[in-house]
Parts: sequence; C-alpha cells; structure tokens
Amino acid sequence: MSRAQTMAVNTLALGQVFFLFNCRFLYASSTPLRRWFTNPAA
Repeated sequence: MSRAQTMAVNTLALGQVFFLFNCRFLYASSTPLRRWFTNPAA
C-alpha cells in the first residue's frame, strides 16, 4: 500500500513539473529544448 501511495505522489509531482514548463507560453509550444531554460522564475 505504501508503495502505491509513493508512486501516486511522485506522479503528481512530476505532473506539476511538466505543467510548470508547459504553461510558460500562451501562443507557442514550450517543447523545443532551447525554451526549457529561458524561464527566469524557475
């Protein structure tokens, strides 16, 4: 049971990381690698 809880929390944490990098641009995709390191807030 504890292993499933750990996996669930890790999945949510990784989802938040991907959301952080994806929500930076309104009209352009954030998937190109050069854009991953241009967010001064992160």
